[in-house]
Amino acid sequence: LALPLGCHPEPPRPVPDTGLPTPQVELGGAARVEPAAGGPVPVFGPKHLPVVWVDAQGVEAQSPLAMAWRAEGTSALPVTTVPIQGGNRLTVAAGPSVPEGDGALVLTLAGREVWSTAARWASGPEPNWPEVEAARAAARRGDPEAAATAWLSAVELVPPTHSERTRRRIAAAHSLWAIGDFERALQVLEAAPAPIPLLEAERLRTRSVLHRSLGQFRPAERELDQVERLSERFNLALVAHLARESRALLLDELGRAAEAVAVIESAAPYARRQGGQALARWRANRGWLHLRAWTPGPTSQGLQRARADLSAALEWDWPGPTRANILSSLAWLELLEARPAAARRHLDEADVKDQRTRGNEWGFRVWLRGQLLLAEGSPTAAAAHFEQLATHSLQALPDGGDLGWRARFGQGQAARALADLPQAAAHFDAALALLDRVSRRAALRGGQATFLDSRRDLVNAALELHL
Repeated sequence: LALPLGCHPEPPRPVPDTGLPTPQVELGGAARVEPAAGGPVPVFGPKHLPVVWVDAQGVEAQSPLAMAWRAEGTSALPVTTVPIQGGNRLTVAAGPSVPEGDGALVLTLAGREVWSTAARWASGPEPNWPEVEAARAAARRGDPEAAATAWLSAVELVPPTHSERTRRRIAAAHSLWAIGDFERALQVLEAAPAPIPLLEAERLRTRSVLHRSLGQFRPAERELDQVERLSERFNLALVAHLARESRALLLDELGRAAEAVAVIESAAPYARRQGGQALARWRANRGWLHLRAWTPGPTSQGLQRARADLSAALEWDWPGPTRANILSSLAWLELLEARPAAARRHLDEADVKDQRTRGNEWGFRVWLRGQLLLAEGSPTAAAAHFEQLATHSLQALPDGGDLGWRARFGQGQAARALADLPQAAAHFDAALALLDRVSRRAALRGGQATFLDSRRDLVNAALELHL
């Protein structure tokens, strides 16, 4: 999400009129920036490779964008590049064989030069931003709280108008999201709009995810609408794809399961074309949505589809928290298919992979652990997990959000298993009251009715005890 300082908008040098769009280019990845007579010069090397972001209306997602290095007195040497985010972001795949010293980075579109900037190549320059390295190291070891602290410190090292500041804010917000500090993450992203459309779209998309996590569905939808408009205007292919996945997850939260599955299916062509991590992430999301949309029946294939997608997604080399989320989804699937031993294996591995996050995904694992204990015939132990979740959810949100009513429902299930029907009825009533409060926030294009319908098991359980 962020790179060492050296990322800055670069005006294109005058080039012949080719009829191609003039791009707005941002350069990143430099180890440092050194003063020079003609202005600051970014310094790159084998460990610090250039990355460019391109915003140009009319540039297709898969346009043949490429970088080259032009040393003094030589023709441009091609640099092996890999497109990221469609064709609008490029990074070097391996260190180019270029002479050490001054030169220029050149960007070509369809074989024509459209931008260049002075740069310097050095053998192994050292980074001069320890806060950025500390943030990345914390993220690698699965410590989002330390990562958030380091990213926020790194933000202050960048001038207020610099786009790198936005990147670091987005990285900090993702770390805060992982520990469940949604409100603070939103505050971090309340800064002025990013200076280039790509970053502004990602800032808005991240805010939408945070609002969805808080159950604030109207602003979440509004921000996704803004992201889609920016993506369409500037051909931000990956951002548009991620926004589509986010919209599917939002629809699912509103109880509109069929629409959610249809939207995630519409994202299939891009995911399959990109392959790799994009395809694995899409399959993880589609598997989750199939799991959420499943209803028992002789012809239902939802669980089979969910298993195929989640198992395929798990083959990617994910960081610990992401892998834990996929394992949790598989654990839920195993519970639905009455295989508690398999569910326990997945949950145990998930807990090993993610020991520090405390967001909604962690809460879901606590709920799953309680459901597993119920399935294994241990309602007293299950009740302790649901109590822990109830306390955590009310600390995160005034009404507990989706996890709050699920925690109370779980307490009711445990009490019923212990034959304490009055206590079970009290817990179910409390869960219904929380669910009613949460559902009012889902009144988005008639969403309250579908939201409640998708949680009908709770209503039925409560009614059984009162009839």
